[in-house]
Order: sequence, then C-alpha cells, then structure tokens
Amino acid sequence: MRCNDAVFGGVLIVFAAAVIAHARTFPSLHGQAYGPDLFPTLISIGLIACGIALVIRGLISRQTVPMFNAHSWSGNRSAQLNLLFTVGSVLAFILLADTIGFIVLAIPIIILLAYRFGVPLLKAIALSIVTALLIHFLFVRVLLVPLPRGLLQYIGG
Repeated sequence: MRCNDAVFGGVLIVFAAAVIAHARTFPSLHGQAYGPDLFPTLISIGLIACGIALVIRGLISRQTVPMFNAHSWSGNRSAQLNLLFTVGSVLAFILLADTIGFIVLAIPIIILLAYRFGVPLLKAIALSIVTALLIHFLFVRVLLVPLPRGLLQYIGG
C-alpha cells in the first residue's frame, strides 16, 4: 500500500507525541539540569517537525497523489520483499539483541538491508561496520546508555 505523505506525517506526529508523553514519566536525576527524558524528547521534537513537513507536502500534493493506493506495491515482488526484510530485521533485533548483542547483530542487519536497497556489497559491509561501531560508541561512551553485549560479554573484561 502506498500512502500520501500527509498520512505518514500524521502517524509520525502521533508517535512522537506518545514518546514525549512516555519520556516525561522517566525519573529525574538529582543534581542535574537534565535527565533521561532529554534525548527521547529532543529526537521526538525533530520527528514532529518532520511530520509537520510531511503533512504540508502531502496536503499540497493530494490533487495528484491519493491518500491511499494499495495497488502500487501489492503486485511488486521486490517491494514486498523489502517490507518483509525491514520488518523481519526489526523483529530479529528485538528478539535477539540481548542474546547475540548489539554489534554482532547490527552489522549483518545493516549489511542485509543496505544490500537489499541497492548498496553494493563491499560498501554495505563497510557502511555496516562503521555505522554499528559509531552508534555503539555514541550510546555507550557519550550518552552512557548500555547496549546489549550478548556474545561479546565472553570476550575480554
């Protein structure tokens, strides 16, 4: 199914608002001007801005792009596989991240998705390694958010 940008923009705004509402329930840290709700709130504010831009773009183009079009991908095998790989990757990460670990799981997922969406294999491999290590560094070292070590917990301290 293909949707007008206004539909996705509206969904994005509702999702971001829900994240902000949930982040407000996080406990505050004593002695600090910010707490664990800061990062999700900032990301959600950015998502709301993107959602507003999508709604505006979708409303402007609604004369030429219908709000819903189920036939644009229903017969397209490649689009169906892309959807399957994307949803499957998210589910695999949710189910396996604690056991396998962030880095060990993120690298093959990024390779698979990048290659599936048209990135040459060697570039997909390089992209996945750099991206997974950069995300790991940002979360673990900068934001002090532990990511699952999984299999790597048995290697070195």
